[in-house]
Amino acid sequence: MRALVIDDDPEQIELMKRMLEKLRFQTVTATNGTEGIMAFQNSRPDIVFLDIMMPGIDGFVTLRKIRSVSSDMGIKPKIFMLTAKSGTADVMNAIKFGATDYLVKPIIEARLLEKLQKHVKL
Repeated sequence: MRALVIDDDPEQIELMKRMLEKLRFQTVTATNGTEGIMAFQNSRPDIVFLDIMMPGIDGFVTLRKIRSVSSDMGIKPKIFMLTAKSGTADVMNAIKFGATDYLVKPIIEARLLEKLQKHVKL
């Protein structure tokens, strides 16, 4: 399976990449929403991990654009929002805009695995 990690924090990208590759995902990365949308179109990932707070296009705008692009491509990837924000409004917005699920940073490997098993056949 292929995963796309979109985050402006290089350390978070590397952490996610290591965890996902351990689970045998091919991993593509992007450091902002614009790059992420292009990477999505080029790599057609099964799963997207998307930070909410990024410079330029934030995660919510990126989420809506990826959902639109994926619909045009005839695919429906799982999209997990990654963020330090854990407020109810943030969770509700993520789900409203089409997120599959929500992970609060720092990401713990066991929690990531639990979410993946819930939504994806591993």
